[in-house]
Amino acid sequence: MIATIALLTSMTAVIGVGVAVWFGQWREGRPDKVIADQYRSRVVVTMVDGETFAGMLDSADKTHIRLLDAEGALPGKDPQKVDGALILPRGRVSYWQIP
Repeated sequence: MIATIALLTSMTAVIGVGVAVWFGQWREGRPDKVIADQYRSRVVVTMVDGETFAGMLDSADKTHIRLLDAEGALPGKDPQKVDGALILPRGRVSYWQIP
């Protein structure tokens, strides 16, 4: 009887830790509410090197953002249409705007 209670207590603790770890990872991958509210909005993203991209914000997480129907431009150059989705690393994003 005592062995059964100890086993159930151990299993409950392991499951609890597993759920806590999973929830933490799930939460880390989610964008914050401010960004999530902008999905399907046109945004302009400026990278740290000055390159600029404009497109429709499709998704974002802690590490990347994805733009659809995007075009990019280097400072002083004409915009160039991007073929397909554009995935940008958030670590290289200087700032983004919602025109």
